[in-house]
Amino acid sequence: MGELPDDLELRKILLQEPDYQVIATRFGVSRQAVSYRALNLGVRARGAGVEALAVLPWDVSEHPHRAEVIRDSLFRGVRRLVQVRLREKEPDRYVRAFVRRVVEGEVVDLQPDGKRPTYVRRMPCDGQLVVRWPEANAPPTPMQLKLLACPEGRELAAFLG
Repeated sequence: MGELPDDLELRKILLQEPDYQVIATRFGVSRQAVSYRALNLGVRARGAGVEALAVLPWDVSEHPHRAEVIRDSLFRGVRRLVQVRLREKEPDRYVRAFVRRVVEGEVVDLQPDGKRPTYVRRMPCDGQLVVRWPEANAPPTPMQLKLLACPEGRELAAFLG
């Protein structure tokens, strides 16, 4: 098995190449090894999926149950919805299951100390969003309103098809 370069060299590489898998292949290590070192160096990923995370109303980077939250199928569903709309990913089982629930009148809620996101009944304050917007957050931007809106029409048919 290979070895990653020293911290200074790795930092330079991480700033040039956002894809951890490419770096891992280059040095003969696992993607997780690259991710671990990047985290310890304080370098944030910039690859596919990062933009989708930035759209969500929850900053899970410092969440006390981060690992559980990001692995949760419900969180994957809402993140994948955004990724599909950003054309980063194709629809998968997570987004299909998620869309089925939100069109039935539910939204996703994540409490600041919650171990995982949960479905809650849609309320008038949710509007057309697929998430319960945290009261402490600034109002959603027009881009967030667009990317986090409940699918309708042809888009809905494509997700469920």
